Amino acid sequence: MRFIIFTFLFLFTTNSLAEDVSDFEIEGISVGESLLNFYTLEEINKKINSYNDKGFIYPSNEFYAITFRNSKNFSTFDDVQFSLKNNDKSFEIYSIMGIINYPSNLDECFVNLDKIENDFDKIFKNSNKIDRYEYSHQADKSGKSKITQVYYELENSSVAVASCANWSKEVNILDALRVTLQSTDFRNWINQVYN
Repeated sequence: MRFIIFTFLFLFTTNSLAEDVSDFEIEGISVGESLLNFYTLEEINKKINSYNDKGFIYPSNEFYAITFRNSKNFSTFDDVQFSLKNNDKSFEIYSIMGIINYPSNLDECFVNLDKIENDFDKIFKNSNKIDRYEYSHQADKSGKSKITQVYYELENSSVAVASCANWSKEVNILDALRVTLQSTDFRNWINQVYN
């Protein structure tokens, strides 16, 4: 059964509890699917080549990320970011992040974060929840950019995260609400490269 994430509400059967983030969709796309089901190889390569770093935003080049912005196909999120494995010609999605930008109203982000946390609490009842906390984002060397997030680790170690990103002016990134779904493999890798 798939759960569709949209407008901060989740369609789910009250008897169903999520066991894996691949049961969910962001903009109709799930972790574990091929990005080729949604974009052509030409569109994907064009996006990869549009970055100076080719999407290698992590400390290791095993995975890279590409972000499609303001697509006419998106109904809820402004942007959707996909994390993919380097040299994987199937373009399997290991992590997906839906982003809603808040260029001038971060308070609204926190209102929506409250709603999502409420929904996640119901859906992820059997998960290991880490209550809301704040940290400095490593991309901002000044330490001024803060992420406030709530984190849910499911039984298979896949992860769902909802957060508000409050970026400093030095970084030149829009403040945003982010809903992230990460596969077990990706989460394990992230834990290794950032520890």
